[in-house]
This record gives sequence, structure tokens and C-alpha cells, in this order.
Amino acid sequence: MRCGKTADDTGYDGADAWAEHSGAHLPYIGTSHTARALDLVRYLLGDERLHYFGVSYGTALGAVYAHLYPSHVGRLVLEASVDPTEDLNEEQLSQVKAVQAAFDRFAAHCAARISHCPTGEGSEEAARRMARLSDRLEKEPAPAGGGRNLDADDLAYTVSDYLDLGTDGWSPLAKAQRVLGPHRRRHVRLPADRTARPRPRLYPNPSCPMRPRPDATIG
Repeated sequence: MRCGKTADDTGYDGADAWAEHSGAHLPYIGTSHTARALDLVRYLLGDERLHYFGVSYGTALGAVYAHLYPSHVGRLVLEASVDPTEDLNEEQLSQVKAVQAAFDRFAAHCAARISHCPTGEGSEEAARRMARLSDRLEKEPAPAGGGRNLDADDLAYTVSDYLDLGTDGWSPLAKAQRVLGPHRRRHVRLPADRTARPRPRLYPNPSCPMRPRPDATIG
């Protein structure tokens, strides 16, 4: 489910549009309903227990499943758990803090270990450079290949995607930031799974409910 009408649509109609076009389905959309659907999948596959790996929102789904069907749980792995006691604003604040902490670790590593580090010396300089880069991309998006451009919103999401890779994402993130320097001549390279996705924002637009993400997988 997306609020935008096209892949490049960044304007969201919000909950009112969902109610207008999918109102009959909304009472049946939620984490508890998805957990029940997972148990139906388990049953139809003939499995005695559900083996589950969940990341981010997938941890909430896995926890609800385990609560509803404790005797059906097999091997259960929950990575990067969300706090079920937080409301949406608190959850987004926690996400912002986590991304900032990850970026500060990257900036410290970059300054100490990477030659000609594009974020400069230390977290404060890195923040200033990122702010200038974001402002520039907002005015003049950079080519990203395939007829796509990278603007300030894409920058935030792309940096977050690289940081999600842990230390494996630090080197390609530094390289991408160099390409986006003032004298760039090449296309910036997005993480592999970004090229096929619609243009998302790093944080949900206040007028649009958080969109489901394919974070959970079952085995």
C-alpha cells in the first residue's frame, strides 16, 4: 500500500484517501491480523511450528505472533527490535537518534581511517557538510543513473540505507559522498535495493500513515 499514485509521487493523500479507496478493508489491516495470516500460512504448509526471522517492524510482528500462538513458535530471531510501548512520534525520535549515532560512528571512522574523508574532521564538521550537501541537492538534484535523480530526501534515505549495512557500508558511503562533491562528474551509486524502489522519505510524511515494509521473512 502506498499513498502516492506513481513511483515518483512524493505527495501523500493520507489516511482520508485510504479510507475512501480501501475503507472496507481497513478494519482487517493490522499487526494482529498479519500474525493470524502467518499462522494460516504455517497451517497450510503443514508445518507444526513457524520458524521466523524479523527485523525492525518485523520484530513487533514476530512478538505478536509469539504472544498469540506460543505453542506454534519454532526458531524465532528478532533483530533491531522496536519498542511496542512507543507511539509513532516516540518511535520516529528513537529512529532519528539511532541513525544519528550510526552516522557519528561512521564520521569518526572516516576522519581517522579514510584518506580525504568527505565528512571532514569529527561529527560537528560532518553535520555541517551534510547540511550543505542536503541544501544543494534540494536545489539541484544529482543524477543517479537510469533517468533518476537524487535529492535531499533521497540523500537522507540513502545514507540511512548504507548505515544499515554496518561497517560494510562505511566505505561505499564515503565513496558516494565524494562523488556528490562540488565538482562531481559521475552518477552517484545508490545501494542495490534502492534502485528499484519508489522514492521514499527517511521519515514518514505527517499526512501519511507509516507504510508497511517487507522487514519480516519466514522460513
